[in-house]
Amino acid sequence: MTVTYDSLSTLTLSSPQSSITLSGFSSAFTDLRIVFQCSPSSSGGEALMRFNGDSGANYSYLIQNNDGTGTPNGLFSETSSAIPGNVGGNLGTSVRKTLYTWDIFNYASTTHWKPVLCTNNLQINNPGNNHMGFGGGIWRNTAAITSITISGATYETGSIIALFGIKAE
Repeated sequence: MTVTYDSLSTLTLSSPQSSITLSGFSSAFTDLRIVFQCSPSSSGGEALMRFNGDSGANYSYLIQNNDGTGTPNGLFSETSSAIPGNVGGNLGTSVRKTLYTWDIFNYASTTHWKPVLCTNNLQINNPGNNHMGFGGGIWRNTAAITSITISGATYETGSIIALFGIKAE
């Protein structure tokens, strides 16, 4: 099986944004991948992902974090109103850069809930103390995903988000 990634859009923030919405993408792919390299503002926060404007308690997730000390520092599982990219808490000004990757499977399906795989790596101001998280979530809705909103922090100028369509042939 051949897998191809098609670039659907790339956005570089020209000013700080507290919410970024991706929409208008084709339903012709099997899956979507979002790569987001950002710098949160001094108030910190976490990246939260919602689909089709749904802010109800229709999301579940499970995430494991590691703060760079070699010992996992948390296993989080809950039902919420969004799928988080990081659940390590508000790290504020200690975070310099964060790289999130979300894989959204079967996003165009109208018969299945939508699973999401997430990884993140936060570059912390304390050298040798990066924060990593791995996990997954599910949007408990059978509607096709037509818009994706990322919020939860203010993302600084120069942050970059890229959307890819994945075809499995």
